[in-house]
Amino acid sequence: MRAKGFVPESDFGKHFIEDQQVKLAEEKARGDAESKRWLDNVAKFNGDKNAAAVETWPAHEMLKQ
Repeated sequence: MRAKGFVPESDFGKHFIEDQQVKLAEEKARGDAESKRWLDNVAKFNGDKNAAAVETWPAHEMLKQ
């Protein structure tokens, strides 16, 4: 495996693959929820994307990231 540039699964911690799948599923769910919130806000503000962006991603939340 190593000679071909691959890393054997045994080098990863126990449940690594399952944990990564759960993590990816959670990230996708958060992204889907954010997309829905964005679309809901665009509709709420009658297509005004600037107002929807401020509502969806307020500055105080972005500063935390």
